[in-house]
This record gives sequence, structure tokens and C-alpha cells, in this order.
Amino acid sequence: MFVDEKDREWARAVLEKVETKLDSVLPRARGVIPYRTENGRFENMAEKDIRWWTNGFWEGMLWMLYHHTGQEKSNLTEILHFAEFPAS
Repeated sequence: MFVDEKDREWARAVLEKVETKLDSVLPRARGVIPYRTENGRFENMAEKDIRWWTNGFWEGMLWMLYHHTGQEKSNLTEILHFAEFPAS
């Protein structure tokens, strides 16, 4: 598949916006699997329902951020190991 320079520039701009957004969310999402906000705070799906179908999205975005930047500024290890997952 051919990707022209215009498409590449669009993708770079989108990645930059995603990185900026995740950088702003990370400090507020420490120790939770964010789902949605309630009164300005993330609802923690790790406490509510660890098997909720969207729970892997957050970690996946953090892995993609790490892959894109090569920097562990997201403290991936800390975030991915914060919870003790119950046996299902």
C-alpha cells in the first residue's frame, strides 16, 4: 500500500496529539484503569469489574505510546503492575 507524504504528515500530527493527551491523563490515572469520569475523577474499572471488556485499552495505549516514543515516561511497569488480579 502506498502512503504519500500528506498521509504521513497527517499520521505524525495525530500521534503528536495522542502523545500530548496521554501525557496529560497519566498523572490523573495512576493506579486505576480509567473508564470514564465521574465528578472529574476516573471511574476505576479495576475495582468495579476487572473483566470489563474495555480494560485492556488503557494498557494498550500506554504500550503504543512507549513504542512510539521509546521513553518509559508513562511508567509502564508501575501502571501495569498496580493491581492484584483476582483468579477468574
